[in-house]
Amino acid sequence: MTARVPAVAAVLVLLLGSSAPVLVAVPAAELPAVAPLRPVVPPVTSSTTVPVPPAPAPPLPPPRDPMPACGVASYESRERWIDQASAALAWNGERAITDRAAVLLIIEKESSGDPCAINLWDSNFYAGTPSKGLIQAIDPTFERWHLAGYNEIYHPVDSIIAGVRYARGRYGSESRVPGVVGMRAGRGYVGY
Repeated sequence: MTARVPAVAAVLVLLLGSSAPVLVAVPAAELPAVAPLRPVVPPVTSSTTVPVPPAPAPPLPPPRDPMPACGVASYESRERWIDQASAALAWNGERAITDRAAVLLIIEKESSGDPCAINLWDSNFYAGTPSKGLIQAIDPTFERWHLAGYNEIYHPVDSIIAGVRYARGRYGSESRVPGVVGMRAGRGYVGY
């Protein structure tokens, strides 16, 4: 069996008048508590500069086609424009397009797929605000419903965005546009 030996610390004591140091054992319990040593860090002076990493660049909006030539667009172009408009809506925190068939129907019935279409015969025209673009919005409606950065009424993506946002604001969704509802019920298309 081993005997317990009290913890002791050796302390070097210099006795006055003695040229030789003396080693004395002191029980650990009698030693004062001492905080651990911390490394000394020199203060930062004005001549010291710490490089600050640049802030990350904000994410770019989804890409969109350049303004196409005027004329009836292909089905593939219309599909691509709907994809781009849907991505832009989602990027801006809105619901992506939920009824592609409804949007394709509106495009076909409103402009025959021509992003440069302008209506020169209806009541809007005679009131001084003709319907324009792929979705055939009048200027005040387009200005109210387009998204920031998508403000070209004849650009097909911008036109789709404004048209879908208008349909949602007025009818609740792109599926509830009266012309879409009428076509799906077999009654024919009416403009919105």
